[in-house]
Amino acid sequence: MIEQRSANSLGCKVRRKCYGTPLSQTTATSWFKMILMLSLSMTAVHTLAQSYANLGPLFFNAAERQAIVQERVGPAEQEKPPSIVTLSGVLVRSGGKGTAWINGQAVPEGHSPFPGVPVTIRPGHISIKNQAVRPGEMLDLTNSHRVDTLAAGSVTRR
Repeated sequence: MIEQRSANSLGCKVRRKCYGTPLSQTTATSWFKMILMLSLSMTAVHTLAQSYANLGPLFFNAAERQAIVQERVGPAEQEKPPSIVTLSGVLVRSGGKGTAWINGQAVPEGHSPFPGVPVTIRPGHISIKNQAVRPGEMLDLTNSHRVDTLAAGSVTRR
């Protein structure tokens, strides 16, 4: 421990205790430079982080970025059920559930290809919105207009 005596502005003697050795001019300068460089580098890192945050997703075109943002926001509106239903065939098992081919899709009994629209499978037809549709028929659900897609007599029942 080193004791130093100095005089203050009033001429009084003051004792101070110094621990260690005093810093030289070159050591103080190097510490100052290091602190200055550290603060400048932190400022630069903060500025770069802000500029990268404004870039958005990289390597995507504008349409792809819009699709990504839309997926993050939430699901789009649910698909509307098609207004035209085409029945290709019906299979009803003797002791089990049946299957219908609606708009080219195999639909097991108890399921519906359209959300919110119940489909009931019966022998020889299906019921959609309380309307019977036979194999080979197209039904427009908006105006209940029916169109036969097969020639008369081409559908057989076993």
